[in-house]
Amino acid sequence: MRGKFATGVGVLLVLASALVSELLRGPNVIAANSLQGDQSYVESNTLLCPALDAGTSPLNGVVTLWNTSSSNRHVTATLSNGLETTTTEWDILAGASLSVNPATYLPKTNITVRASVDGGGVVGVVRTTSGPTSSVPCRSVGTTAWSVAGLSSKNGAIARVVVMNPSATPSVINVTTWSSIGYALPAPYQGLVVPAAGQVTLNLSNVVVEATDISADITVLRGRIVATALQIEGANGSLVRGSDTPTTTQWYPAVPTDELESVSLAVMNPSSTTTDIRVAVSLPGFQIAPLRFTVPGGASRVTLVPNTRIPSSGLASVRVTSHDPITTSLTLVRGRIHRIQSPPPMSTELAWVGSAGIPDAMRLIADASGTVSFHTLRHGVHRTRNVKVIAGQALTPPTAWIQSGHGTVTSASNISLVAVFSNTAFEVGLDARQ
Repeated sequence: MRGKFATGVGVLLVLASALVSELLRGPNVIAANSLQGDQSYVESNTLLCPALDAGTSPLNGVVTLWNTSSSNRHVTATLSNGLETTTTEWDILAGASLSVNPATYLPKTNITVRASVDGGGVVGVVRTTSGPTSSVPCRSVGTTAWSVAGLSSKNGAIARVVVMNPSATPSVINVTTWSSIGYALPAPYQGLVVPAAGQVTLNLSNVVVEATDISADITVLRGRIVATALQIEGANGSLVRGSDTPTTTQWYPAVPTDELESVSLAVMNPSSTTTDIRVAVSLPGFQIAPLRFTVPGGASRVTLVPNTRIPSSGLASVRVTSHDPITTSLTLVRGRIHRIQSPPPMSTELAWVGSAGIPDAMRLIADASGTVSFHTLRHGVHRTRNVKVIAGQALTPPTAWIQSGHGTVTSASNISLVAVFSNTAFEVGLDARQ
């Protein structure tokens, strides 16, 4: 079994740990923190933002970069669709954000953005703008493994994975798939070379034909990658973050229990044997016994809603635990709308870019009880509010923080954050360390 990938921690996080105690002293105004300080010590940073389509595709959208620092930032952006490349430059004022549609620079599909930032403190998100929004974070750290669950090629559905190489040397990958039609090692995707600072597209629909519950697992033989899945079903498009590696614990902070036809959990079990999973559902005002399932090796799916044990009563938080490491995603269905959602990033430092506007609801969840600090930067002044959080219980961020349109969150424990729009559109909090 693959070893767990340990995320590299750079200068930013080292200084952040030294500043946490100072940040928590004052409940009203702070001078700086690891996300919003001057960050003049950071010479440069590159964000990899995958991948949108041009034209009328439901995966048309925007890349939004937010400068959390108190200094202006210059960005040199390289855009590519795998066939053509172009370069442009942007400037982002301190505390400001910039949204661009990559399709205004390049045609076709799978358009990615590499944003080289002159300094630190800039985070980014990619989101669709056609229909209910779907989003994935931009990343600055590559991984040595990646997996995704819950894709489909049935009835004309299109499933792709865009793989970017963040380094100056080629990467080499192997791809394994599981689906409703079984296990496969697609020949075109064995020993596949991802060019230095380049990208490749895995057209899963062409190699796993007319299948549901498609799961893909990428093993990196050399180098590192940043990968994202793209799913099109009719007029619906989902950007799917996937997971760096299968795990035994996964959190979904905001899962609708009403106004939807169904909510199901897709599971990729990379083992050849069955494994037991436990789904704990937390819904304010209700005591719900955990749901338990035994899933086979490979790809499978279990239904969460409708379920007579889960009341139809707003947003629930869901914790999935398993005996063996698995990869999961949620599929939410309302009429012709199909939305796939991976577990959002969990980190001690999150940023919410707010590229889709003020949400209908927002939920944060922590894996341990303690204090969560919500930070804003307005008119050059950093402010923070500290809020107590209970492990596993969803928390609504302060109204003023949500209304500010974007902000950052820090905690001693791992936290995740999801903004919800009309129960089928989501924008996740970004891991500010990546």
